[in-house]
Amino acid sequence: MNPEELHARLPEAADLADPPELDTGLLVRRVRRGRRHRRALTGGAALALSAAAVLGTVRWTGTEDPARPAASAPVGSLQGPYACGDRLPLEAGSATFSGITFSVSSVRKTDSGSAPVLEARFTADRGLNMNGQGPESLEVLYLRDGVVVGGGPLLRQPGDHGEHGEQLGTGSDHQYSLVPDVPLTVPLGTRDALCPSVRWSQVWAEPARYEAVVVLGRVWDSMAQDPEQRSAIMVARAPFPG
Repeated sequence: MNPEELHARLPEAADLADPPELDTGLLVRRVRRGRRHRRALTGGAALALSAAAVLGTVRWTGTEDPARPAASAPVGSLQGPYACGDRLPLEAGSATFSGITFSVSSVRKTDSGSAPVLEARFTADRGLNMNGQGPESLEVLYLRDGVVVGGGPLLRQPGDHGEHGEQLGTGSDHQYSLVPDVPLTVPLGTRDALCPSVRWSQVWAEPARYEAVVVLGRVWDSMAQDPEQRSAIMVARAPFPG
């Protein structure tokens, strides 16, 4: 086929072709993987916040009660993956690090059939611009008697600890600007996924058994002289309101 014939047939071939498709989910995952590297902060200290990639929350149904895991149930990791029935090693995390204090400032009930509305709070002893993932990506876990029964955005069905690329990773899509001794309140919204056999009506019938845990992730301070004090996993927790 000579060039003139090829040129003449191009419009016909274009009419027969299917519309182009773009897998935006795959593109987002690849972009996020490319961003998972440590970034320095600009406020006089080198810090980077770790947080989770944005995933949709899900709701499962079933009959297993995750509040009564078997004796051999795995111990969860503070950096994920998180599965229903895990007992998290909360003692491995800290609410304070390198002059920053992280807390759950509000767990607010709206009605007996819904997840609470959450707020977190940062305070610092000096001015900092912290780069990390946005508030919607911060991992929230609901514990009942110390066992994971809900949360998100990274939450798996009971026993699912396989590697799916869904763990806390370093990101820098969002900036938190801290002023010394002035609290910064961060709205987290809701995380409404619950594990099998748990319903919000049950949660609010016995709120004293539940607490909200927010895992900020690993925070780095490369200015620290002691290598053992250069990073920490920051965790904040608060009880459900009675």
